[in-house]
Amino acid sequence: MTGVQTCALPIFEEDYLKLESFCIAHDLILEDNQAATILSFSYNAGWQGFLSSSMARDLISKNIEKVTTDLLKWNKIRINGNLVFSAGLFNRRMQESKCFIDEGQCA
Repeated sequence: MTGVQTCALPIFEEDYLKLESFCIAHDLILEDNQAATILSFSYNAGWQGFLSSSMARDLISKNIEKVTTDLLKWNKIRINGNLVFSAGLFNRRMQESKCFIDEGQCA
């Protein structure tokens, strides 16, 4: 195990346990790539950001096909108190969306 893996595991373990509890509570079964996408998003947006998102609501409602559309909505950053489109964040969300759909697209 590399030093990066050793440092990263405790950070993601907490989020993984939260995701696992979320899935159990809502009777969800996610593929590994889908779980990886949710973990990536929640790491960046925060677990509360995920829980309050349309993504979480659609997962709970079993509208899995809508999750990628929901994910792409999170493409803005705050500058001087205003939400502004971020091409970099949009690209990140596109990659996460591809990963959610197809495990082969996870980088």
